[in-house]
Amino acid sequence: MTFRDSSLFVRVHSILPARTSLQSSFNRHLLPAQRTGRALWGRSIRSLRELHRHLASTSSSIVLDMAYIRILPGAVVTAGLLSIAAHADSSVTTTPPDPAAGLLTSIDAIDDAATVKKAQLSDFAAATIIAYQNSDALPDAPAPIIGSLLNAGIAITETVDGILVTSDSNGVAAIGHPSGSAVQLNVRNGGSIVTSGNQNPGFRVAGSGNATEINLESDGRISTTGTGSAALQLGGGHHAVGFSEAGIDTSGNQSAGIDVALGGSGAFLLESNGRPADRPVIRTIGNYAPGVNILDSGNSTFAFDINDAPDVVTEPGFQTQGDFSPLFNVLGGGQSSLSFSSTNSSFATLGNWSTGMNFCFAESSDMLVLLESLSALTTGENAPVLATRMGSGSINNLAAIDVALTTNGDGSSAVHQRMNGENYGHSVFLAESSVVTTGSDSPGIFLDSSVGSADAANRTVTLLNSTITTGGDRSSGLLVDGLGDGSAMTITLTGVEISTVGDDSRGLLEGSLGADSAFSSTIEDSTLSTMGVRSTALELGAVNLVSSVRSVEMKTVDLSTDGDNSAAAFLRLFPETPSGTPAGSTTVLSWDDVTLNTEGNSSPGLLIGATDIATGYGAGVDVMSMAMSGDNTNITTLGANAPGMIVHGFGDDVTNSDFTLSLENHTISTAGTYAFGMQLNISSGSATQLTSTTVLNQIDIDTQGALSFGLSLGNVTGFVGDSNTTSMTTFFDNVTIDTQGDFAIGFLLDPVGTDNVDFIATTTGDHTTITTSGRLAPGLVLGNGLGLSVEGTPTLPASISNLALSNLSITTSGMYSDALQLSSDTALTISSDVLGTAAPDGGIFAGTIDNFDSLVATGEGSRAVRNYGIIHGGDDGIILASGTVGNFANDGTIMSSGDVALTYGATDDIFELGPEGIVMGRVEAGLGTDTLVLGGDIPLPELDDDLFPDEGTFDHTLIDTQYVDFEQIVLNTYTHWELTGGDTALSLLPVSVARGVLIVNSNLTGLEVTTSGNGTLRGNGSISTLLNNGIFSPGGDGAIGTFGIANDLTLGASGVLAVDITSAGTSDTVNVTGVANLSGALVVNGIGYPAGYPGSQNYTIINADSVSGTFSNIYDNLPDVNVLATYNADNVVIGYTGAGSASDNSAPDRPDDNPLADVEADLRAAIEATDGAISIGEDEDGDTALLLETDWNETLASNAPDLPDTHQVFLSPDAVSDKSIYPNTLQAAGHAARLFADTVQRRAMLGALPDPSDTSASAEHAYGTSGNASATQRYSGWGSLLGSSTNVDAGAAVSGYESDTGGFALGGDAAFEAGNDSLMRLGFAFGNTQSNVGSGLSSADIGIWHIGAYGVFEKGPLIASAALTYGFGDYELSRVIPITGSPSALAKGDTDGNTFAVSLAASYDIADRIGLSQENNLRLAPIVRFDHVNAHLGGYTETGAGILNQSVSASDWSRSWAGVGIQVSAAYEMQSGMVIKPALEIRYDYAFGNDNALVNSAITGISSGNFTTPGAGEARNSLSLGAGMAVDFNANFSAHFQYNGSYSGSTDTHQASAGLTFRF
Repeated sequence: MTFRDSSLFVRVHSILPARTSLQSSFNRHLLPAQRTGRALWGRSIRSLRELHRHLASTSSSIVLDMAYIRILPGAVVTAGLLSIAAHADSSVTTTPPDPAAGLLTSIDAIDDAATVKKAQLSDFAAATIIAYQNSDALPDAPAPIIGSLLNAGIAITETVDGILVTSDSNGVAAIGHPSGSAVQLNVRNGGSIVTSGNQNPGFRVAGSGNATEINLESDGRISTTGTGSAALQLGGGHHAVGFSEAGIDTSGNQSAGIDVALGGSGAFLLESNGRPADRPVIRTIGNYAPGVNILDSGNSTFAFDINDAPDVVTEPGFQTQGDFSPLFNVLGGGQSSLSFSSTNSSFATLGNWSTGMNFCFAESSDMLVLLESLSALTTGENAPVLATRMGSGSINNLAAIDVALTTNGDGSSAVHQRMNGENYGHSVFLAESSVVTTGSDSPGIFLDSSVGSADAANRTVTLLNSTITTGGDRSSGLLVDGLGDGSAMTITLTGVEISTVGDDSRGLLEGSLGADSAFSSTIEDSTLSTMGVRSTALELGAVNLVSSVRSVEMKTVDLSTDGDNSAAAFLRLFPETPSGTPAGSTTVLSWDDVTLNTEGNSSPGLLIGATDIATGYGAGVDVMSMAMSGDNTNITTLGANAPGMIVHGFGDDVTNSDFTLSLENHTISTAGTYAFGMQLNISSGSATQLTSTTVLNQIDIDTQGALSFGLSLGNVTGFVGDSNTTSMTTFFDNVTIDTQGDFAIGFLLDPVGTDNVDFIATTTGDHTTITTSGRLAPGLVLGNGLGLSVEGTPTLPASISNLALSNLSITTSGMYSDALQLSSDTALTISSDVLGTAAPDGGIFAGTIDNFDSLVATGEGSRAVRNYGIIHGGDDGIILASGTVGNFANDGTIMSSGDVALTYGATDDIFELGPEGIVMGRVEAGLGTDTLVLGGDIPLPELDDDLFPDEGTFDHTLIDTQYVDFEQIVLNTYTHWELTGGDTALSLLPVSVARGVLIVNSNLTGLEVTTSGNGTLRGNGSISTLLNNGIFSPGGDGAIGTFGIANDLTLGASGVLAVDITSAGTSDTVNVTGVANLSGALVVNGIGYPAGYPGSQNYTIINADSVSGTFSNIYDNLPDVNVLATYNADNVVIGYTGAGSASDNSAPDRPDDNPLADVEADLRAAIEATDGAISIGEDEDGDTALLLETDWNETLASNAPDLPDTHQVFLSPDAVSDKSIYPNTLQAAGHAARLFADTVQRRAMLGALPDPSDTSASAEHAYGTSGNASATQRYSGWGSLLGSSTNVDAGAAVSGYESDTGGFALGGDAAFEAGNDSLMRLGFAFGNTQSNVGSGLSSADIGIWHIGAYGVFEKGPLIASAALTYGFGDYELSRVIPITGSPSALAKGDTDGNTFAVSLAASYDIADRIGLSQENNLRLAPIVRFDHVNAHLGGYTETGAGILNQSVSASDWSRSWAGVGIQVSAAYEMQSGMVIKPALEIRYDYAFGNDNALVNSAITGISSGNFTTPGAGEARNSLSLGAGMAVDFNANFSAHFQYNGSYSGSTDTHQASAGLTFRF
């Protein structure tokens, strides 16, 4: 040991003076250590205090009561690997405790301090929250209490004051103490303890039963660099660590900042009050190196009070940088208590599995975490900022104000708090804070109850004025697990913004609670948005139906989602499969000033109730109450299968329950297919003693897609009650509904449903406006949709829906879209009478519709009122007010208590009678021209045969007895009607047949009939007159009959007379008592032909007083004979002979005038648009039908109800829709641009360029004249006619195309000298091309105006030319869509576009160089050429094809050609002076760029109906051949002709031009 400028004092006071022995012992341990290079006090001496202990143990006769080593100022002491360097006014001192004091006193001091600090932090947390809620200034943090807990009187005191203590030993501490020590360590005034060895802690207290107080202040610091070297390593016991502008660092792996093995029943207190401005308080760098790591077995107390913010912060005050290095890690057993407070602090961890704060305790523990003005960041995977876990019977409280919590790794929630077991309390308070996670599987805040039953638990969550943002998949913003039976949960969000980006990432997701529970959710002034799929913005949990209470309140909330299967809000309220005996539950739901927007498919705006529509909530419940109210709500959805709002109430078998729904000031808009505006289902099954009340006020609903009902109010399968104990009350006022899609009912009102007994509903409506514009889109439907009529004698069911509709306005404009429709299972009585006794199913609407004045249906086949059920008009029947156009259809039953069933006003009215329509009473049409329509089958293709009856009878004797004041009868549906009532010569109403079949088997000689289109007259009766422009078939198909015409018969030019003949010589016959005026077609059907038919035979088919005219065509099904007609004065005879050909002479199909012929294709397009929500399957009867099987969300598993029967449609194979016309038109436009550029470029190549003043031979060659060109001829004007034809073969699944183009080009140019014996001509041109394109069945017309510039350069044998053109034009496209069994649909588009083209060519004359004769100016020149075109087609939307219209995106096509070949030309001067210049060219071209164009399109308004269509592929290699001739008539006037053909395997192009040139 070296002593320099100092003295070493070892002072011993003992009861036995033995200084020599003491010195000897000291030397034995000290001096050998110096010689062997071991630690300062030898292998077994670890610190100054251990020296004391060692000296005391060397002799039983020596007892130490005080010993110290003092290193005076200026001294340097070295020994082994320890260096203690002192500077002026500083010292390190070790002081032993008073012998009278004990370890227990120190332990008590630490315990008391921890208890006091916990109490302070609890008060501080409560005061902070109260101050924030009262908008008061937040209180200051508690004052530090560490610093003088232990002193020289009760514990060893060691002070590192302004000096550096270093150690590089492995396995030893710089300063260490054994088990059972009471120590106070002070490091201050820049003092430092530094170690560099492995397992070389800065300070260590080993074992257990310790009491330590560690104070680091005034830039004091402890640093280690080795592996396994904690800055502070503390054993079991009771510890207090205080930082005041001081800190610790470790850089080795497995080197915690503070490593505590507390052991149980201990205490740990940490305070941090300020930090150095340039260094953190705690920093670890290595892996497995926590900042603070505490392991405990339970029953311990932990208190952290942290405030580390200096005036200038350069890096986080507490940080770890390695993997598996949590910043604060406390793992304790049961019955533990932790209080953690951080104010004005900053935390960071950089490694994976490195949580910021990780606190885990077993059962019966309590935890308080208070974070104020904290900035915390973790960047690694599986590294939450705060992670806690607690066992049963525990209490966990988190309060965070003005914090910023950020995680960047996967699996890293900002906050993840798990409560295990049961019987626990959990509260979260977050205010003025920001939470951000960017990784996958990283919810912003995750409150976890996934382990254990969670029974008897209580959780309160309050978020105020804060933001939560997540970026990864499966990363919800706020994820709150449910609780078990007997629990309570309250969730409050105010001023909160939550946004998520990833898939499966909800904004707020709440779990459910068990039986006997209370669950409250309040959301106010908040915004929740998601962008991913399956990411509902708000998903609220449910409670079990056993004695539970559920309340939800939302006010001023904005909810939005962008992804598919992502509802804006899903409020589950109650589980669909309750446990226990469901009874005694209550739910209250209210919302106000809420905005909900969704953009994805299968993404409802607001979904309330069951996840399963078919079952609803609360199956089998008893004594249940549900109350819902909403106000000032705006809902918008854009996707297919995305309803605006759906409310589902109770499930099946509900008893003794009530339901209340009140909605005001709601605006709902949906754009997609099968996207209802609002659907309200009160119950999905049977109900007993159920009372419901629904109020709708100021509701505005707009839907745009097909199959998108506006408002559906009622239930799925209906109620079944007993003894009038089940009732439903509905009131709606100021409701406006507008649907625009096909099959989109405006308002479906079905409060009763089917299979009901003793059910009473009251429905009152006022100021309701309904508008629909799609096909088959009724305005108001009473009942569950269209269906079969009631058969037999009408009776009314006992279930009654009292109905009162006032100020009702309904307008429909689509085909077959009725204003008001009454379903087959429904009855409407417009009086207070109680009628009938019972019916198998259905229900009564008993009450009033104040008038039908405002029921307007303007579309073809549409009626103001269409009845399939029962309507009772009271004593006076149904009265349509004077001035109202009556438009009424009945395929059910209408009746009254009096004689009149229906009375019209003094207008032109329509009454349509269906095949099974029953009218009990008179129908009085009144004044005006009134029409009786024989109706029935809606003209849908291939309808289910059972849907509508296709045969009906009408007794003509009812005219003027039951059907009064009608002026005409019309048959305009695909139904067969027979006029019955026996023979009569009385004048009857004229009948017009436009569709369907009129059968007359009676002698009705006062009847006038007119047929048109596919309207057919058949039978064996007689009428007065017939004007036939449809089909007249005496007898009928395949049956021989005779039909009489009492006056004239007129067979129009578009009509058909169809007659049957037999082998026996009989035929259908028409007997006309008047003139038979013939025209149109005769169709002859040989029954059973050719069996039994002789070689020739004649038939008389018409007998008349006189015959005028002939048939325009005769068709037959007799392929090997000719059928001829003989027109006599009073008859027409047809006959055949065997001299005919075997060609088919059958009649062509008549055009189908069905206005709904394309409905099948539209339905299929709608099916595709719903992405599986609608499919094709079998209905209950096994018939092919549309099935709606919706999955709004994978977690919701929702099933939509079947469509009404109207929409159960047979479907034939897919229609083919060839969209190749889009890209092929674009390619054709490119070829038109190339044609114009080529014409202009070749104009430049017509001859060389003379010096304008040169009259030499070269000039003669250039002009091809006799040499009389002069300076006055340097300018030229020219014009050309041009044309081309391009044919590109079809490819796999791609149609080819043909394009024919014609046009003109005009231009002018000037020649001048370019120097160095070179000449140049520059010019300008413009023109127009018109192209017609054919692609499959589709076509397009293209008109393009072109402008361009061109030039030519000549120097000796070299000639180079160029042309640059631009075109702008108009495109008109017509796309034909074939539809199976129906006429094709035609989709038309009109757009604009532009073209750009370049044409370059150069040739070099080699004729003279290879010795060819120059006679006739022979020119042999290799040629190189380059052409490029770009064509642009603007975007547009088709019209004319309904739902099959496509929205076509803007598109471009570019292609280039490079060619090499040879030109041969000559000039022959005629005696007249005219010069003829022929030319030939052969060239190989190679094309590069895009072989075909690609065009994107989509079914209009449907996000999933997207297509990318390629054009026909054009060949790359081609051979071009050209031939031309120029004729110079004189020096001023010439003509030219040119042909070019391009040939390849799949693409052929032919171009030609001819023009004139004038020179001056």
